Amino acid sequence: MKNTCLMLSLVLSGVALAGRYNDVIYVDVIDAQPIIETISVPESREICERMPLDKRYSKKHKGGSILGGIIGGAIGNKFGRGSGRDAATIAGVMIGASVGAQKDKARNRYHEVETRCFIDTVYVEEEQLIGYDVSYRYNGELRYIEMAEYPGDQIKLRLNVSVIE
Repeated sequence: MKNTCLMLSLVLSGVALAGRYNDVIYVDVIDAQPIIETISVPESREICERMPLDKRYSKKHKGGSILGGIIGGAIGNKFGRGSGRDAATIAGVMIGASVGAQKDKARNRYHEVETRCFIDTVYVEEEQLIGYDVSYRYNGELRYIEMAEYPGDQIKLRLNVSVIE
């Protein structure tokens, strides 16, 4: 117990002596100006576009080709003369079938609008407060320091006394 008290008194006297040579004083702040820095901040944005698409039905329609061939053959047969009647009938069938096939293609097609989205990164300029340039006077001399936080009306200075040889 006696040793503990002795140790405690030695530690406290050492702290008192150290504090005597490392005094803390308060000085008035003359000015504090914010330090602003412009930075680029990445920002992700979703961009969506509406795209028109031509689609086809999977079911194939053959009715137009068949009907066009029959109608074309009938017209060619009716208006063809003599030995050219067979050629006119064949030509009518071919033309009618071709026109019918084109109608089938148009009927198999439809328009659809699809929305496609993607993520794009843009950079936005922002101003950011990074600290304060603080001026104060100590012993008649104007001094400057950069501080992370706003200092208020006064700042605390620690005075260190050391031996110069």
